[in-house]
Amino acid sequence: MGACRTPSEGGNVLLHRGCNYWIIVEGKWENSAGVAGREKTQAWTRALCNELKAIDGNTATAHAMSETESHEQEVEKIFDEHYQRLRAAKARYDPTNVLRLNRNISPAK
Repeated sequence: MGACRTPSEGGNVLLHRGCNYWIIVEGKWENSAGVAGREKTQAWTRALCNELKAIDGNTATAHAMSETESHEQEVEKIFDEHYQRLRAAKARYDPTNVLRLNRNISPAK
């Protein structure tokens, strides 16, 4: 099925190698809908994500999480045994967290 299913020597952090597809659920609303439109869309999006997780609980990926969901404990759970290695790499290559818009990993201290 392709190179992404074949782990490199020493491994890497590409998750869900065995999946045949990847679904990203992204809610959109018109600005004119205001707060009510945003909240309705966010509720629908969360409900759909929860239903998908019920089918296959291994669905979360940190780079597709919303800002409110992307906190350290959830990210650590997603990356599991790779988490500390990623924090060390972040500390080495981005110690001041310049690339913080990607909320996945904070640098190790």
